[in-house]
Amino acid sequence: MVPFNGPAHPDAPFAAYHNPSQLGFQKKQTGFSYIFMYHNFDISLKNRSAGLDIDESIFRAREYLPGGGSRALTLHPLPTSYLKSRGSFNPSQQLHYMAISLNQPLIPEKLVMGAVIMLPVTYMQQQSPFFIDEREQYFSNSLHYELYEDRYQMQTIAGAFAFRPHPSISLGVGMVMNMYTQAVSALYMPDATDQDNFYIAPQVKIAPTINPYFGTTFRVRKGWSHSLTLHLEESMTTEMNTDMSFFMSEDSGFSSEGKKISMVYGFLPLRADFGSYFKYRKLEFASTIGYQQWSSYRNRMGEEPYEPWLNTLSLAIHANYKTSLGRFGLGMKYQPTPVPEQEGRENYVDSDRLSLALSWKYNFTVYGRALALTMNLQYHHLLERNFIKNLNNANSVYDEYPLSVDSETGEIIPASEGFQTNNPGYPGYSHGGGIFAGSVMLTVY
Repeated sequence: MVPFNGPAHPDAPFAAYHNPSQLGFQKKQTGFSYIFMYHNFDISLKNRSAGLDIDESIFRAREYLPGGGSRALTLHPLPTSYLKSRGSFNPSQQLHYMAISLNQPLIPEKLVMGAVIMLPVTYMQQQSPFFIDEREQYFSNSLHYELYEDRYQMQTIAGAFAFRPHPSISLGVGMVMNMYTQAVSALYMPDATDQDNFYIAPQVKIAPTINPYFGTTFRVRKGWSHSLTLHLEESMTTEMNTDMSFFMSEDSGFSSEGKKISMVYGFLPLRADFGSYFKYRKLEFASTIGYQQWSSYRNRMGEEPYEPWLNTLSLAIHANYKTSLGRFGLGMKYQPTPVPEQEGRENYVDSDRLSLALSWKYNFTVYGRALALTMNLQYHHLLERNFIKNLNNANSVYDEYPLSVDSETGEIIPASEGFQTNNPGYPGYSHGGGIFAGSVMLTVY
């Protein structure tokens, strides 16, 4: 396995996904991998003063208007004491995967087919949506790592072809399969006042969606090549439709209502990578510069960030040294975060990432069959970030309990004076952590 430089290194085991054109320069092979990963994450929420809490008077409140009138509250926060403990969610997790990679020539030195299948062991797929603002108070009342967590409980199934029109040029095209899910929850309630008695008939449809990607590799000479890849935007979409029907009474008759929600999982932006590879005697060098168009990001709720994300440039380098005991490798990568400063209502959690990888590959034969054993260790350090919310921000945290009057007495409610919010990220937070990963791969040639 060649960490961080899959698009550039001609020996990359998952070339069918990272750079399909590299298939054209590889041997026929099948790889079997086990991958382990541990996310050791931390989110520290800054202490709140008791004056920020919302009490039970919110249930009697109507927002006070300057002219002396009142209206129903725009937001409907719960009393703070009703919520889960703030920040009680633990974002750390342990993950296991099994993977198969394939390189099968169809026309020797002309046309090659490849595939990659990587499956999480614990769950085939996990979808755990969350809100990134005060709405999350109703659910976990915590912050979440936007680009991790359930995104790492998804399968990867990709297939690709490489064509060599010239001995020094390889062109590749691939397709990665994602899922489109449509769920309809049809519910009938005989008595709208008795919500424990109802009938439900859910329907779920799952269809594959195909996202293409492309690659080209130019071999200047043996041991020296350049490559370029382009992966188009991809994601999994889940559409949820609720169709609720109620039997009201003889006078009011039958009532029906519904709502449609579209959620987005595993969003990956358009990505372009330029890589170079050079071999000199026992030494190999590979480098990759990557561009990621995160400005088009949509979160799990299908929403665009209030403050647009940043497009990013990443840099990865890798070196191998061949000895009689095998090939030893060292790799490094820097991946900046696309998430801007979080001084407003949003609470996105993501950091710049510094990565280090060690690898070892040993080729051997068993009964005349060429094999290779590859081991890989990685550590990804997520740099600490610290945010203090700014109430002067254009998208600042809401005052969820504005000055209000009692709906029964018409008197000003003292608890509504000042600023109150249940936004779990207020008045600020910090985060950081690390990812430990390792893999073992057996390649059969």
